[in-house]
Amino acid sequence: MYAFEGIDNHGTARMTLGSNPGFTVEHRPDSLGGVSVIRGRATEGSPLLAVPFYALASREMSSQEVWAQPAGLKPDPGWRGGGAPAPRDASDCPARKSDRDCLERRLP
Repeated sequence: MYAFEGIDNHGTARMTLGSNPGFTVEHRPDSLGGVSVIRGRATEGSPLLAVPFYALASREMSSQEVWAQPAGLKPDPGWRGGGAPAPRDASDCPARKSDRDCLERRLP
């Protein structure tokens, strides 16, 4: 399983994918004893990078997301815990205590 981190993706972990994101695999032998990452392009053309799930939060505090939204698909607002809105990107949280602290302040 792979996931997106804001640290690798211009401050956001939320990705929207088109029909051909052009995924490629790149092995990084110097990261965490050797990991393979996935590179591609988001819908708007910006580069994206996904890291193995086990490697999340291994560098510095950053927003994280496992799911990518397909372009043109409207998300179901109830898919995260009984209708609660999805938390916004925590990369601009001033407290910087922890992602959980930042996200809890943002939820209604």
